Amino acid sequence: MPAVVKDHVANDDVAHRRPAGRGRDRAVKRQSLAHPLRVLVVTAIPQALAGRIQLVPAQHPVGLPRSPVGTDTTVAVPHATQHSDANDAIEAKLGITASTPTSNKLLLGTGAGASAWSDAPTVKTALGLTIGTDIQPFADVPSYNGIQFPAVQVPDGGANVLDDYEEGTWTATRTFATPGDLSAGTYSAQGGWYTKIGRVVHWGCQIQFSVQQTWTTASGNLRISGLPFTVNGSFANSNNGSGNVRGWTKANFHGLNPEAIAGQTYLEVWVAGSGQTPAKLTAAEFVSAGQFWAFLSGSYIV
Repeated sequence: MPAVVKDHVANDDVAHRRPAGRGRDRAVKRQSLAHPLRVLVVTAIPQALAGRIQLVPAQHPVGLPRSPVGTDTTVAVPHATQHSDANDAIEAKLGITASTPTSNKLLLGTGAGASAWSDAPTVKTALGLTIGTDIQPFADVPSYNGIQFPAVQVPDGGANVLDDYEEGTWTATRTFATPGDLSAGTYSAQGGWYTKIGRVVHWGCQIQFSVQQTWTTASGNLRISGLPFTVNGSFANSNNGSGNVRGWTKANFHGLNPEAIAGQTYLEVWVAGSGQTPAKLTAAEFVSAGQFWAFLSGSYIV
């Protein structure tokens, strides 16, 4: 391949084509003209030049070395007749012996001066962990199936770390602080659901009876038991919810909200009224064998 030499001189731009001479290296020279700046550009250089040209630090704003007036500028251009010559030179420099590329494989060193193409390379991190063995980036992130957390939570105190997620159901049961002779009754609906995100549990439940409960000695606060996680004892009175309960009577009270009781796995229900001090529903506000159903939801801290 001939080398095209173009000599740029201030106010004078002349292009010359010169065929490459014999031998691997040819010197291309052009006597500089009487101008303070001249640039010699050599194009169509074979790939074998890669890594063999030493750049001269710039000495002026345009980023090119200045040639003294009246001197010669010489650039040595190694000549390669085939691109394979350049490839061979690079491979020899790098100690590559497997020179035929293979689809979907990486070229790996297999020893001193030897290499091979592989579709199962061993890749280690800066900590010495092997990707695919010590680190399996997709093992816990199934494609299109969401993010999977361990079945047993591994707590992490970091403020920006989500260390648990869980969805499930629970069985909501109606009872009182002192059950006494409270009968079991027959539930027609007793379902509960929850979603736990980090330390917060969001819950809901529905209770209905086809055969109502009866009692003569039951007393104390109404309780809905069976919450899936124990309520954190440090956040009392902040684990509230909303909903509706039917089957109770308490004069001048109407609004209600359930509370997940600190340190326990049950709910109690607050009621309020205009000008009334909030109170909790008790067995005294219900009638044995009377109709009862509840639809409640809320959240609490574990």
